[in-house]
This record gives sequence, C-alpha cells and structure tokens, in this order.
Amino acid sequence: MKMISGVKSIITFIGLSIFLVIFTVIIPFIVQERLMILLTFIFLILTIFNGKINSNQKIKYNITLRKDE
Repeated sequence: MKMISGVKSIITFIGLSIFLVIFTVIIPFIVQERLMILLTFIFLILTIFNGKINSNQKIKYNITLRKDE
C-alpha cells in the first residue's frame, strides 16, 4: 500500500473545500433546485466511476452448499 504524500492530501482537501463552498453556497442561488440535483448526480457519477468500471478479467464464483445430515 502506498502512502499518500502530505502535499497531495492538502491540495485535495483545499480543492474539495472550495468545491463544497461553491456547490453549497454559490451555485444554489444561481440555478434551480432540479438542475442542482442533476449537477450533483453527474458530479458524483463522474467522480466515483471515473471511467474505470470496465474489466477484462473473467471471474468464476463457486457456491458450496453444505448438506446437514
């Protein structure tokens, strides 16, 4: 496991703080509520998935059922 450097974590924290202020204070006064919800979902989808949900590996699942006698 790699350790996250302090500089990267501070930059990430500052960026997320700025995003939080913009997303909770500034944008809601500009756009309507429905558009705000849509923007939130789009941002979360882009952040969480980030285009890395595809896999070429085949996974084989084995289910073992135990028979109690």
